[in-house]
Amino acid sequence: MNSSVVIIKKYSKGFQKKPLFVIVGKSVLKKSTDRNLVKRRIRAIMAKFIKEGRNDYAVIIKKGVLEKKYGELKENIESAIKYGRTIS
Repeated sequence: MNSSVVIIKKYSKGFQKKPLFVIVGKSVLKKSTDRNLVKRRIRAIMAKFIKEGRNDYAVIIKKGVLEKKYGELKENIESAIKYGRTIS
């Protein structure tokens, strides 16, 4: 999904060592507490997709993610995966 704050890359099962990678750079969020908060939110949202076990995902966070509320972020990510708006 190429939105303003998240890019989701989908890989075939077993491509990565872990089923989910969340990448938040220091240039995106300076404080480690903010980076960790975003990672926890993304892991919670992606948990049901990981349990399905069909694919592995890498989620790249861009600037502006903290302005989005949890509900908005969840809707955007779920619709992107459901309707295939991911980068393969």
